[in-house]
Amino acid sequence: MFSLLTKPWIPVAGRDPVSLNELFENDEAYELCGPVADQLACFLFLRALTQRACEDALEYREDWQDLTPEAFRRKVLDYLHKHEALFDLEGEKPFLQYPAFGSADLKKAWYLTEIRLGVAAGNTTILNATQSNHPLSDSELVCGFLRLVTIPFSGKRFDKTITLKKGLEKKSAAPALTMGTNGYLHNFVLADGLVETLRYNLLTKEDIEEYAYIKGIGVPPWERMPVSEEDFQFTLYEFLFPIARFCLIRGDRIVVTDGVSPKLPLGMVPPSVAVQKKEHDSTKKKSGRSTKSKEEVRALRANRRSLPWRHIDEILSFYDNSTGWKCLQTSAGRKRKGKKGVWSLGIQVAYQSGEQYMTASDGFVCQTFAFPDGDSEGAEAYARYAEEKQRLIHLVKVLMAATYGYWTSLKCTPEMRKERVDRTVQEFWTECDNLKEDFEHLCKTGERETYRRKTLGLIYEVFDRMCPKIPGNKRLEAWVTNRPFGLREEGK
Repeated sequence: MFSLLTKPWIPVAGRDPVSLNELFENDEAYELCGPVADQLACFLFLRALTQRACEDALEYREDWQDLTPEAFRRKVLDYLHKHEALFDLEGEKPFLQYPAFGSADLKKAWYLTEIRLGVAAGNTTILNATQSNHPLSDSELVCGFLRLVTIPFSGKRFDKTITLKKGLEKKSAAPALTMGTNGYLHNFVLADGLVETLRYNLLTKEDIEEYAYIKGIGVPPWERMPVSEEDFQFTLYEFLFPIARFCLIRGDRIVVTDGVSPKLPLGMVPPSVAVQKKEHDSTKKKSGRSTKSKEEVRALRANRRSLPWRHIDEILSFYDNSTGWKCLQTSAGRKRKGKKGVWSLGIQVAYQSGEQYMTASDGFVCQTFAFPDGDSEGAEAYARYAEEKQRLIHLVKVLMAATYGYWTSLKCTPEMRKERVDRTVQEFWTECDNLKEDFEHLCKTGERETYRRKTLGLIYEVFDRMCPKIPGNKRLEAWVTNRPFGLREEGK
């Protein structure tokens, strides 16, 4: 028996993993730790689990206030104990698995160790010891399994001979609903500890009704697994924890085939993903007729070169409705007292010919941004954030013009000028990443002098690094001509 209720598997910081029972029985502020992908998969499951346990108490937004931390823990534990048989990785009805796959050809199955990201599989070259197969811990097994089920990479690496729908021909698995093409950035309300963070991210039925494409609550997959690859009903739990792969663990192997991957229009995303919908006036007079305005839809993606602190205006867009951005998850927690800020995480991937993979510029994104509690305090902090972000954008434009002028003076090719400008801008933002805590302090207190002095200094530091002055040749002249002297007075 491998029960998630009693087996320690949830990775928490500063101590050994804990079980579901231990997580909700102890009044301790646990924090998730480990690989970002495992944290995301684990939290997506825990968020769906706690949503199910408390859904009968969350009709209206006001109901959340009555769900105290003690009542929340009690409801989750009651649900777990009532449905204990559903959370066993083994047995007649294994957790999130298909016993019917027991007759599948194991030659096409994966070794369990291959569910760990970064482990070499097939004929992949092993460059270091971390890429080689070694036994999985219980925590790695469960988190890796959850990740495989709900946030897998798209592609052809699955058993195409296994289908639930009769006559279905499988070729390549589409991107999972939780991933999108290049990897969504998921955003959650941050509170004091894992359990409280879960409580703050509960959705009421009133919250859900704001999204027309979510058709009711539905049933979580551990209670009713999809019966075919096309079994998608647009219910809440299918967006919270979708089954993107059908699996069965058999000894040291796992049978894997493509799961439910609905081809949804851009904009139909999980509640934790921010989406922008904007109308563009594309009216053109042609032959006496005019075309209608066109709606553009974008989803916020994980981006290692543009970390979440730069996207607070998109994540907390309810402070400025004119942006067109909206994130159901963060909007639901807007008026909930006691929150600490925003927790954003995701996986940036490349996509080509149906395959998702990581290049050298891709990777994992995980960041928190502290934000003042209370609606009025939050609005003030947001106004400071928006003002300072616009100032940073202005500084970047100045830096771009100066860098472009420098390399133009040296008669570089247009391609080289663009490459140097792009590198310089990225260098500036990377340096700003190190000042995130200063930015948080500015938003909270309004004290701008220190942060502005540091960021102005970065303009000169980055320019001098990327556009060096070298005595005795044309670079010194180019540096003197284009360095943005007097910027301090302009930035005040």
